[in-house]
Amino acid sequence: MSAQATGTSAVAIGDDTRATDNAVAVGISANATAAQAVAVGDDSVATTQSIATGASARANGATTVAVGYDANAVTLNGIAVGNSAQATDENATAIGALSSATTNAVAAGVSASATGASAVAVGDDSVATTQSIATGASARANGATTVAVGYDANAVTLNGIAVGNSAQATDENATAIGALSSATTNAVAAGVSAQATGTSAVAIGDDTRATDNAVAVGISANATAAQAVAVGDDSVATTQSIATGASARANGATTVAVGYDANAVTLNGIAVGNSAQATDENATAIGALSSATTNAVAAGVSASATGASAVAVGDDSVATTQSIATGASARATGQTSLRLVMTRMQ
Repeated sequence: MSAQATGTSAVAIGDDTRATDNAVAVGISANATAAQAVAVGDDSVATTQSIATGASARANGATTVAVGYDANAVTLNGIAVGNSAQATDENATAIGALSSATTNAVAAGVSASATGASAVAVGDDSVATTQSIATGASARANGATTVAVGYDANAVTLNGIAVGNSAQATDENATAIGALSSATTNAVAAGVSAQATGTSAVAIGDDTRATDNAVAVGISANATAAQAVAVGDDSVATTQSIATGASARANGATTVAVGYDANAVTLNGIAVGNSAQATDENATAIGALSSATTNAVAAGVSASATGASAVAVGDDSVATTQSIATGASARATGQTSLRLVMTRMQ
């Protein structure tokens, strides 16, 4: 069939081609249907001040651009570049084969998808929804106002932030920063493989773990129960407990362990000092290398209160069951005994 150039300065080249005023149509069945339109490619279509380049390309809206096989720019100011790229609403920009974008959104990358208003998806297979940003191959910003940056990063719901390869922000207001990190509702995880798995949990440091309302800071720090605080590499705290220092352990409920390798084992235990050990309920050990058992108190470097209700105060002091030793190197080793060591002031 013959080409038809029906308007002033129209150019129509190709079988069954159509061009109107100041328009250009090149290709079999190419159609430049309005003023200043350019359609180049078999079955291509362009409207007012639009450009369609590629077989079956469609620039259907005013001032749109469609480049690539089956590329489609539907409405005002839409841009679709790439085979089967789809710019389906006003001001949409889709760049990359099989990419798609809606109103005021930008999708760039093979199969990138910016499906909500003002969404930005950059990277192959990336997905962003309303007012969200996804950057990186397979990144997902699926919730409104979310941010996902990194390969396979995933921000699932409202206000989630996931930054790092395979970072996961799985609930509202979650923030996960670091490769393989994960955070839930109102939680923050920062570090490689950091996990903030409960509501309002905070985990900062590589391989760190925190649960509901707990805080863990340091490499491999672990706050394993509600309201626990673990600060220091390899520190551990349980329910309503505090562990501060590398390798500190507050393993019992409402315990406190402060210092390198300090250990408060059971309910209400307190261990303060490097390698201090509060090994039973209500034990208090204060001082480096100090140790205390049930209801006992040891205060001083290497002080030892080894029996129930024992009190040892002073460096190297020792007290056994229901005994009191006060002073450096004091010994009260019999039940209900008392030993006081006093040093004359010179």
